[in-house]
Amino acid sequence: MKRILCTLGIFIIGLCSLTACQSKKAVTYQVDTGDKITITLKTSGDYDLTAEVPFKITKDGKELSQGKFMSASSYDQLISMLSGRSDIQIVDSGEKDGNSYTFYSPNHVEYIYIIKINNSQTGVLLTNSHSQAEAQECFQLLTFQLADSDN
Repeated sequence: MKRILCTLGIFIIGLCSLTACQSKKAVTYQVDTGDKITITLKTSGDYDLTAEVPFKITKDGKELSQGKFMSASSYDQLISMLSGRSDIQIVDSGEKDGNSYTFYSPNHVEYIYIIKINNSQTGVLLTNSHSQAEAQECFQLLTFQLADSDN
């Protein structure tokens, strides 16, 4: 019984230390649409997010993805343009954290997420020219939300 409790205690301490290692960095941007958008990046694994626009996601100092803001109407126009195009591969589309997104590749060299921020007039264009897997990893590490208007 003592051994089980000791093992359980070590497991709990290990689990707590693992979750403590996952830190986040949040940056709030004032966007041309009038919205304030907060982007949060899980920074474990030496990932970082720049504060200037276009914002960049880096790992160990190497730029992985770059993002810029657009209006919700530009997002809608881009979605309309993508539908029915046989030369563009739609990799995925759906919803993450309440935001609609489409992930596509126009040439199998560049990988692009377009994201519509929920309850806002703002979209995000997030590009990666390295790989589909890297683009997906960056996207999964990010959270986008409309910031409180009091900030």
